[in-house]
Amino acid sequence: MAETTPRKIALVTGADSGIGRTVALGLLEDDWAVVLAGRRAEPLQALAAEAEARGQTAMAVPNAQHVADAVRHIAAMPLSANVLNMTVMASTMPLVGRG
Repeated sequence: MAETTPRKIALVTGADSGIGRTVALGLLEDDWAVVLAGRRAEPLQALAAEAEARGQTAMAVPNAQHVADAVRHIAAMPLSANVLNMTVMASTMPLVGRG
């Protein structure tokens, strides 16, 4: 039986613009599956669609104010074994909310 390497998955915050978007694009080019988190739905969904059109794997998680929001969103999804391999890469988004 052939061994398979688990797919690398990254959660990139701030992926709707700037450094976060650039990091997400680089990971996609390196064949990572990328969870795109950020505040603005439209640019996240556009980036996910662009990635899918190139045969890459990306999922948009809009309205995430901080990393905890994005992780909660992902935790509410049906469990995939691949999610257990996720790496969190935060750009400018705080890890948790204040207050």
